[in-house]
Amino acid sequence: MTMQRFILNKVKGTKELLQKIIKTFKDLNPVSIAQFGSGTYGFRDEFSDLDLWITFPDERINQFVLDRVKIYEDIAPILIRHESPKNSPIGGRYTLVIYETEFGLFHVDYYLAKESNLVTMDYLENDFKLLFGESHLPKGKWKTDQT
Repeated sequence: MTMQRFILNKVKGTKELLQKIIKTFKDLNPVSIAQFGSGTYGFRDEFSDLDLWITFPDERINQFVLDRVKIYEDIAPILIRHESPKNSPIGGRYTLVIYETEFGLFHVDYYLAKESNLVTMDYLENDFKLLFGESHLPKGKWKTDQT
C-alpha cells in the first residue's frame, strides 16, 4: 500500500467512524455531542484521534456509564479499551477506545458527562465543534475528577 492510499483510507475511515459514533449516540438522546482537539477544524492528519464530549441529562448519566462498553462495542470492534478515572467528568466517565476497522486502527477519547457539568471550551481557541444538540451552551473549563 502506498502512503497516499494509506492516508486516503485513514481519512475515509475517520469520517465513517465519526458518523457511526454520532448516529449511535444521537439514538440515545444526549443533550449534546461535541468534538474538540486537533481534528475539530481541519488540523487533523491521518494519525489524529477523535476527542468527543457527550453530555446526558443528570438523571440518565448513570445508566449510560453502566452501558458504555456495549455502546462502544456497537460502533466497531474494540482492540483496546482503557479508563482513567482522573480524566473522567465529575459524575461521568472517560474512556480511551482503539477500534479496529477495515480502514485500520482508530483512537477515540470519549468523555461521558452529566448535564449539570456541561460547558464548552472557549470558542476563540477554535477547539470545539458541536456535532449534535444545543447550540447555546455555557462556556468555561470542563470539570473532571482531576480539577
